[in-house]
Amino acid sequence: MWHYLLTFDEQGKWSEKVAIDFEITVRHLLALDDAARANGLAVQKVILKIALKDELFATPSGRKLKKRGGLLRSRAAAAGR
Repeated sequence: MWHYLLTFDEQGKWSEKVAIDFEITVRHLLALDDAARANGLAVQKVILKIALKDELFATPSGRKLKKRGGLLRSRAAAAGR
């Protein structure tokens, strides 16, 4: 995955010392969704490499995000709406 000129592997690692903190990432997504809903808005799209979804949903907050639904959908699910 390329982002900010960094290449992350399939587990979200850039190096031994640098990796995506999936729990914190999901907490940010949930906070953004909460703030949007509180203001009558909605987060319509979150772009994430599909190979990283398992790591994201494996966190405690990731399970909450998955139950909430809607923020992260596959292209096929989004096309069917």
